[in-house]
Amino acid sequence: MKRNYLIAVSVLLLFGLTTIRSFAMSTVYLSKDQAWTQSYSESRSMRFSSVSSKLFSVYPEKGKDNFKKIQVRVLDGNGSLISNSDYTVLTEGAGWKDIELKNGYLINSTVYFQFRGNSSEAAYADVDYFGK
Repeated sequence: MKRNYLIAVSVLLLFGLTTIRSFAMSTVYLSKDQAWTQSYSESRSMRFSSVSSKLFSVYPEKGKDNFKKIQVRVLDGNGSLISNSDYTVLTEGAGWKDIELKNGYLINSTVYFQFRGNSSEAAYADVDYFGK
């Protein structure tokens, strides 16, 4: 009986930690004219060749909400681009998007995410990012 209790508690704890990770949302301010945001650091296990990001929602600073997409890029501690593409487009509500890292940067234990709008208007975005 005690063993079943420990298994149930372990499963619930694991589920709880997974759920917390999937809802760790941050709100970032996206400046006008597609300027990149400050860098948001995230540690990684170095076991995977990609990192991930997700856009929950994007909405204007003022006016009508017709925004659906933003852009993200991944940098190292020196500010150098370390993803295979210059930026990745995130779509509102589309789920997690994997961002492949360049060879030679897979040993970075910390990566930095930057975001910008997909238009010249200022906005806010609810995002999450995961170093894996």
